[in-house]
Amino acid sequence: MKKTIKYLAAMSLMLMSLACNRIEKYEHHSFATFGSDEYAVDEAVGTVKIPVSLFNYDGDVNVIVKAIDGKAVTGKDYSVVEPASGVLAFAKGETEKYVTIQIVPHVGEYTGDLDFRLELSSSSDALGLGSLNVAAVTIKDKDHPLSKLFGVFSGKAISYFGGTSLAAKVEIAADPKDPTKVLLLNLDSFMASNGLTASKGFNIFSGIVNEEQNSIRVVSGQLSGYADPEQGNLYLVGFDNPDPDQGEEDVDIILNYNSDYTSITIPDAYSLRSGKGYWEIYLGGIVLNKK
Repeated sequence: MKKTIKYLAAMSLMLMSLACNRIEKYEHHSFATFGSDEYAVDEAVGTVKIPVSLFNYDGDVNVIVKAIDGKAVTGKDYSVVEPASGVLAFAKGETEKYVTIQIVPHVGEYTGDLDFRLELSSSSDALGLGSLNVAAVTIKDKDHPLSKLFGVFSGKAISYFGGTSLAAKVEIAADPKDPTKVLLLNLDSFMASNGLTASKGFNIFSGIVNEEQNSIRVVSGQLSGYADPEQGNLYLVGFDNPDPDQGEEDVDIILNYNSDYTSITIPDAYSLRSGKGYWEIYLGGIVLNKK
């Protein structure tokens, strides 16, 4: 099932479900469910409301809500304001209620993203649960030391093979394992254009940020996550010149930010290759603008 991701960006925001091309199957005709299985909130959002919907139930019924800590700890990072008792009491005719959560702000303190989950259960054998009976909630930390580098940057990559233009859309994101590094998602345009994207576990590379925080170095030779049955693993390799015919290979790939961090330039050529040859080579001089 394709996940539905919700982003809660305003105080007391009430959310409707996003379509995700799925077919729900339920064991009960009557059921309670969240609108999504995944939510994200800013750490400074304040209060958020997550909907719980009741379907095809005629009468009074209680739906139990349980909060389970992950990296986020109740009382320290969040608290469930409503239902304080842990029970949503639906009267006959009511079809929607909300779990109200107070997010504790840690503004100015880097904590990394924190998470917890909400679980529904039923107090009645006549009421089942939808497939979205567990909702993961992520509290997004806005104080990452590299936050000014993050974002989605788009532009064009020019292929060495015939000068073909490829759409480039690279996301720079936090590395959850190391706050001094970043992740580059979909850095390889050829892979992305063929469906080998970060959302599927491919095309994810690690970047080292310089001391001035205006440049990223991608170490040459990083695996792309995809292995061709005949040619083996695909990996990235940099050149030290915009023209690969004029440069040396097997050097790291450098991405430079402009002064206000609204664009990135990749000055030199780089390639996607396997042990048996190149799959794609990109000419240097790529400019990507922040969306």
